[in-house]
Amino acid sequence: MKSKVLLVSPPFAQLEIPSIQISLLQTFLKENGFESVDTLHLYLFFADFVGIEAYHFFSKVPFVGEMFYVPFLNPKHAREKKHLIDQWIQKRAIEEIGQEVVIEEILEKIEKFHDWLFKNIDFSCYDLIGFTINFSQLIPALYLSREIKRRWPDKKIILGGSSVTGEVGLKILEIFKEIDFIISGEGEIPLLQFVNNFDTGNITNIAGLMYRIKDGVRYNRERYDFDMTQLPVCDYDQYFEQVKKCSSVLQKYVLYHQKIPVEFSRGCWWRRCTFCNLNLVHSYYKSKSIDQFVKEIKVLSDKYKKLDFIFLDNAPHPKYYRKFIDEVGKLGIDVHFTMEMKVNLLSKEDYQALYNAGWRTLQLGVESLSTRLLKKMNKGCRAIQNIEDIKHCQEIGIEPVYNLIHSMPNEDSKDLEETFEAISFIKHLCPPSGLPTFSLGYLCPIYNNYSEYNIKYIKPHYELTLMFPEEDIKKMIPYRYDFVREKERDYDINEFYDRIFKWIESHKKEDKPTLTYRDGGTFIVITDARTKPAKKITLDKNARDIYLYCDSIKSLKNIENHFKDIDPDEIKDVLNQFVNYKLMYREDNYYLSLALKES
Repeated sequence: MKSKVLLVSPPFAQLEIPSIQISLLQTFLKENGFESVDTLHLYLFFADFVGIEAYHFFSKVPFVGEMFYVPFLNPKHAREKKHLIDQWIQKRAIEEIGQEVVIEEILEKIEKFHDWLFKNIDFSCYDLIGFTINFSQLIPALYLSREIKRRWPDKKIILGGSSVTGEVGLKILEIFKEIDFIISGEGEIPLLQFVNNFDTGNITNIAGLMYRIKDGVRYNRERYDFDMTQLPVCDYDQYFEQVKKCSSVLQKYVLYHQKIPVEFSRGCWWRRCTFCNLNLVHSYYKSKSIDQFVKEIKVLSDKYKKLDFIFLDNAPHPKYYRKFIDEVGKLGIDVHFTMEMKVNLLSKEDYQALYNAGWRTLQLGVESLSTRLLKKMNKGCRAIQNIEDIKHCQEIGIEPVYNLIHSMPNEDSKDLEETFEAISFIKHLCPPSGLPTFSLGYLCPIYNNYSEYNIKYIKPHYELTLMFPEEDIKKMIPYRYDFVREKERDYDINEFYDRIFKWIESHKKEDKPTLTYRDGGTFIVITDARTKPAKKITLDKNARDIYLYCDSIKSLKNIENHFKDIDPDEIKDVLNQFVNYKLMYREDNYYLSLALKES
């Protein structure tokens, strides 16, 4: 008789979407003949106990949700660090939701959730229980694993996911005895081999598997090449069944905001950003075929009666966009997509085509508005290109979502000066949605050569010292690190926050863009309401033609070659006036008009 398997997505997964990790693994196992596997989207039920607003606070702010689980996983340590943990939580609460939270009340709700969980979910009928471990899911999964083992010592626990990859996962297995196995890397083939051989114990040759031996743990570091065309269309049936078991309030919220997760590619084709370690699981970029992927969209849309999809790719390769746009258009359905992408790859016409094909939100890889800092990040783009992509998206109707990373170890006052100068030109454009502090990730390029990036030494992340006892931290390979700079920074980070927050607040007050134009054919009228009182500026034919020509980035040489009938000195005078009035952005000898076409 084959073993029975339960795959669990613990708190704090994103509430509005099914867990593609456990759903895809379940689908893959069933497609390959292993039928006795269920999924549990546990974060749904957790959110029902603590409330939707609190759950968003836990899941969207790094480490907050896990911090609330410290008293359950490490009660002695939590008592010793209570003041610091509470202080840390309240600081994040004030920053995120504008007020402190009642910590003891939340802990009581989590306790009630645990009581409900072990009364209503029958873990005893499963032989193998697996947890997917991604952002902010490690401590809840460790606690729940411990509780399952305490109640049913014969149950086997297996972990997988980005937060337990490689040597990081191996140390987790060494420290936490309630964990029996970890799969490092892509899980489909190893998990299939594992469940098919679980009863016989013939598992030692499975690629990526970590397991216990008599005197410690062992890691089969062999990697395998998984072809994404082998993946079936993901089955989310159990997710939707579990949503129906939640309260009516949560059901209404989830169903209104819901997006179906899809995956076209794995890995990153760029792989050069100095701050990034998101691709530890994937050693190279790969994807499905366009035809296969578009068919999946149609199948999922028809089956679940949904039209909103979210890509979980790091960033699909731009060579696929045009064909994907064409094929989606042939479906004849009004789908909307949310996706991450690298900047400076697409033209305005490409963005318009994306909009026409259903893209409504793009997570742009902007990260900075300083070209000096972008070079340090190895982003492969300039500030003017970031501004261009934000502008094109906003004008066309695609919501541009992006972050500005700050406090890089080699960031300096000149980087901030460039950032502030750029902001002074683009206050009418969408501000950043996030201001993440740089976090030094294990095995990112900066970590691998940290002395070259103005870092004297590194140490475990402060949040880690609040979440785990010192004896555990000494054995761990932390996923995140703090660092001490060789040369102290020469700027006040509070000035950065002040400038950005003022931009965000001023943008909230406006119900329409504050720098727009209307074209009169032989002239254009620009409305500039960025400062009060608003003013209208009329450009004659030559100035109009130059301004519209620079709707996308143009070099001075491009402009002069395009307008050979206009004196070069006149062109330079016109461009300088545009820049002086902040109607146009200039970087070196490249120019970009900033006004949005009035709609």
